Amino acid sequence: TRVHGNNVEYVPFALIALIAVELAGAPLWCLHTLGAGLTVG
Repeated sequence: TRVHGNNVEYVPFALIALIAVELAGAPLWCLHTLGAGLTVG
């Protein structure tokens, strides 16, 4: 279904962005908020 297609398209980019944010030294709450947004949204 299209939901799975969207997941395949957006999750790799989002994970790379999360890694970049973490390597930039963002606080833990920021990473958790972004990760929760990826999971929920």
